[in-house]
Amino acid sequence: MAPRLRDLLAAHDAHTDVIVALWKTIRDVDEVLPRLLDKWAASPGTRPTVTACLIEMGPAAAPALPLIREELFSPRRHSNDRRGDDSSSMSMRYDVAADEGLLRDCHRLVTLAGPA
Repeated sequence: MAPRLRDLLAAHDAHTDVIVALWKTIRDVDEVLPRLLDKWAASPGTRPTVTACLIEMGPAAAPALPLIREELFSPRRHSNDRRGDDSSSMSMRYDVAADEGLLRDCHRLVTLAGPA
């Protein structure tokens, strides 16, 4: 399964679900973490999914902590004008519950991944 997932990632812009599937298949932080961090920066709407995967990584996700802390302290929330995963269309909506869930998960990740 991992070779097919890698082929999907190499063929075009990596969809978040493929990156997460690769993590669940190989559990290789060195291969998956950089892809998750790229997705975090490129597609803010994917941050809840990325954060959930980072939580699964536990302390190995420590290199993501600067981005996570930046999210926690950002006054402008990403979901106010978020784009869907790998999409160029914009959805003007504000999903408070999802945003609060993201912030809860970010706090959880900071606790799990340590003080880095």
